[in-house]
Amino acid sequence: MKNLFVLAPLFFADTANIKLTILACIGFLSFSLLSSVIYIFNDWRDMEADRLHKKKKLRPLASGSISPTNAFFIALSLLLIIIFLLANFNFQIKPIIPLFIYGIVNLSYSLGLKQIPVLELMLVASGFVLRLIFGALLINVELSIWILICTGLLATLIVVGKRRGDLIQGNDSNLKRRSLNGYNQEYLNQLMVIFSACIITSYLLFCASAYAIDKFGIDVAWTSIFVIFGVLIYLKVLIVDEKGDDPVKLFLSSTSIQFTAFAWAVSFLLVINF
Repeated sequence: MKNLFVLAPLFFADTANIKLTILACIGFLSFSLLSSVIYIFNDWRDMEADRLHKKKKLRPLASGSISPTNAFFIALSLLLIIIFLLANFNFQIKPIIPLFIYGIVNLSYSLGLKQIPVLELMLVASGFVLRLIFGALLINVELSIWILICTGLLATLIVVGKRRGDLIQGNDSNLKRRSLNGYNQEYLNQLMVIFSACIITSYLLFCASAYAIDKFGIDVAWTSIFVIFGVLIYLKVLIVDEKGDDPVKLFLSSTSIQFTAFAWAVSFLLVINF
């Protein structure tokens, strides 16, 4: 689901056609394969620690359902498929750069940077922005700086919420993820308030920007209602319901968040087309 951000630039394309859509889908597949390779490497590195984690112990390597040798050959196969896709669909050098940066950043993250508080939050959040940039460069769509800022802020809020969920639910009671030692509930609550305020402010500034008004019209401001509502609902889920340790599961199980995301998308499409 995270890699759907690769397809997001299609939303802002002036003209949508089959060729662009196919290219974006190939980009989505390529990024998904690379993400899978990184996850395999990360799970291999953390195999012993994951066995002591409430939820991660069910992962294939930690649970023993897949051997490290088989995992290696799976990762190698995925890398070969990525090379095949890049070569056969004539990817330009520009979109390959964020793909390469994503790989380097996440390998560094798996090799130890994830143990550094705050820095690890920013590194995880950067992956969402890199997905967006990769998708935009792939189909040659110019993104506003406001879109990148809002995406980065939203991604950071989601990561903070995940860390808060891990901390409150005691998923890693042995603290094999040493970065959790650098956080407590009050600090993470403060971060959530800060990033929530930044998201709402940035989106409102985007709606009032010359870029948005020229490209989408003044009615784009109406879409901010769903952004504000969505942020407030998300905070409720994190703080009142004490969820958030698994953002994907949270999105799939929360009707309110799904409805808000759908309503925002529909309202934005209406603004663009009418």
